[in-house]
Amino acid sequence: MASTKVGAVQVSASDIVVLTPFRAQRVLIKNCLYHQGVKGVKVSTVHRSQGSEAKVVIFDPVKGNEDFLTNSEGARLINVALSRAMGKLILFLSPGDRQNVHLSKFYNLSRLGEVRSEDAIQLIDLLRQTRQEKEIVGRLVSHGRHVGLIKAFNQPPNCLVLASHVTGQDHEFQLSFLYQKLEAGAA
Repeated sequence: MASTKVGAVQVSASDIVVLTPFRAQRVLIKNCLYHQGVKGVKVSTVHRSQGSEAKVVIFDPVKGNEDFLTNSEGARLINVALSRAMGKLILFLSPGDRQNVHLSKFYNLSRLGEVRSEDAIQLIDLLRQTRQEKEIVGRLVSHGRHVGLIKAFNQPPNCLVLASHVTGQDHEFQLSFLYQKLEAGAA
């Protein structure tokens, strides 16, 4: 593999590094690449990659909701992995990985780049239409000065969690308060 396209840019295999938190995963990835005839792509653990950079970084936390990656040391390790990218970061996240507060911020920011504020529906209008979680989670809404994607509905109980379109930060709104506004006819 002399070069490959990443997005719209041609990069050489030597410009790519695959990072993983675990040594066994590193060995598995190297073996898979070897058996597929892929040469030149670097594969490393996050710890060993400290101080290095690459044009393209591919990172899979493997099991991001494990204690190993959810504590303060895990946050530092995730920061090291993601900050190795000089040009493009490819982050693989399963639904379980997105339960990790450190990883969910990056997921939310990546999703926010796909949406435009002017496409947001008023949160009260959405709640007027439906109270079904499957129809609410992932929707782009505006509420007061907040615009963002609904990340969770009724979790924790009686809360709606909105990931800000601007900062990626989570904002919680009490559903009982929102329903009171809805019943009062406030917009």
